[in-house]
Order: sequence, then C-alpha cells, then structure tokens
Amino acid sequence: MDEINIEQIFLKWREDRLSENEMVWLKNQQQSDEFQKHWAELIKTWQFSNQVQVPNGSTVEMQWNRLTKRLQHGAAPAKIKSDWLGWRKAIHPRPIFALAASVVILFIAWTFFLKTDTVVHKIIAAPATQISQKLPDGSRIELNSGSELTYSDLFDKENRVVQLRGEAFFQVQKSEKVFIINTRDGEIHVLGTALNVRTFDQQTRVAVQSGTVKLVDYSGAQIMRLEQNEVGILSENRVHKFSGFAVATEFSWREGEIIFVQSELKNAIAELNRRFATDIRIADDLRHLKLSAHFKNEKLQDILNFIAQATGAHVQKKGEIFWLEKD
Repeated sequence: MDEINIEQIFLKWREDRLSENEMVWLKNQQQSDEFQKHWAELIKTWQFSNQVQVPNGSTVEMQWNRLTKRLQHGAAPAKIKSDWLGWRKAIHPRPIFALAASVVILFIAWTFFLKTDTVVHKIIAAPATQISQKLPDGSRIELNSGSELTYSDLFDKENRVVQLRGEAFFQVQKSEKVFIINTRDGEIHVLGTALNVRTFDQQTRVAVQSGTVKLVDYSGAQIMRLEQNEVGILSENRVHKFSGFAVATEFSWREGEIIFVQSELKNAIAELNRRFATDIRIADDLRHLKLSAHFKNEKLQDILNFIAQATGAHVQKKGEIFWLEKD
C-alpha cells in the first residue's frame, strides 16, 4: 500500500473499522521498523490534531468548537494555545475559517514535534493480556486486551489529559487539575473517582463505580453528568444515560469474565479476538445476529461451540483461522 493508503488505514484503525484483510495487512506491516516509525508519527500527530478534517454532515460551528476543545485540553504549549484562542476570537467561524483551522492545527502538530523534545508515553495491552499501571499523578489504570493509552510528558505538569483507544478502568487521584480522557466520540472529565471507559463498537461507553464524571461531546452541545452506578454512552454527537441495571457487569472483564448483552455477533467476535489473541471470522449473514451470554474462565473452543449452537452455525478451524458459518 502507498503512503496515502497507510493514512487511510490509520484512520480506520482509530475508529475500529478495519476489515479482516486490513487487520492482517497491518499485523504484517508492523514487523517493519520503517513502518513502525511512520505509524508512531501518525499517532503523535493524532494526539494534537485528532481528526482535523471536517466531516460531511457536521456543522461548521460544531467542527470549530471541536478543534478549539482539542487544542485547549491537549498537551500543546501555553503559547500555542493562547495564539490559537486569540485568533479564534478575532474572526467569525465561517466555512473557510473552519477549514483553515484544520490546516493550522495540523501544522501546529507537526511543528510541535519537530521543534520540541516533548515525549509521548504509550501504554499498550496486547491481545490476550491486561496491564495495570500507575500514572505520574498517582492515578491507576487497568488496560483491557487490545487497548492503548497515551499521554505526553506534560501530564500532571500543565494538564492531566490522556487518550484512550480500547477499554480501561481508571482509579483517578484527586487533584485541582481536571483529569480528561479523550476518546474518538468525546471527552470524559473527572476530578477523583473510579470509572470504566470502553471505546470499542463505534461508541464510547462510560460506567461510574464511584464519584461523579462529566461527558462532553466535541460539538460542546451535549453535556451529561453521571453519578455512581450510572452508565453513559457517547456516540454520533449524542449522549445517552442508562441506569437501573447491573452496572457491575461493566467491570466484569477485570475478573476474567466475558459478558455479552444483546451484542451484535460481529462485536462479540471482535472481543474474543482481542481476549484470546486469535483470528475468528464469521460469515456476512451472521454479523448482525444478537448474542447474550456470560463466560468465565471458559476455553475458546467451548465458547465458539456455544455461539455456533446458539446461532445455528458451525465452527471450523482452517490453519490458524476459526471460521463461523451457517449450517
């Protein structure tokens, strides 16, 4: 694939939209040192520009606010932040300026990395592994399989901002600085609390174990406060709240459990691929079937046999790949 395609793959990877062939291609490419360097630069740029393109269907004002929020809460130096905010106030947010804003932030990102010694720290939980680690501010995180958390060396100095792709449990240390978790769908603002954040399945799902958190979408129009034992979902510039059900299931992965509640089979299979570091593929006519199940310390083959029986399918292993297909 050429350079443009690599960047397209990167954007799809950030949004968990890679096809099976693209995932195989990416896994093979990651063996190359040159590719890893290029990929690391894309990740760095994402941290500061984060989806600077103006998507079709989004209002200019929404994108303008989103770009401003990214720079305000990101790890860019105070000088860049003040220059940006001054420029923003001096002009009216019309389409041409929204586009210019995208270019400016992308330029800032590259300039920032070329002219400073800022270090981006990355914590990765590979498939079939879970990681527990303490952050510089004393907060503790637990990363689920196939997840990634990044933050700059300005963390706990100028800000407490992290970027999450995947799933993590946070035990946030109390501080005057707000702890901000950036995801593809919005931001989670925390002062001192325990919560679970999951960004798989084309949405950001937040479950509060203790304390209070605030969900903010990137348009700035949707803001919601969550209390203990409440769950909120950020998706497509909307915020939803759920309560009155077993919130404890949101944290069950920490005990080695796998729980599906009316999950589309394609999402359930993606979860199993992460948990077991395997390659399971399903027929197109099974992808949108709903599955409810609870597994604890089960072998992969037993789980697949259960799913096959529940969906009227059969499972077959060909080489290193499990195939789930209709009978």
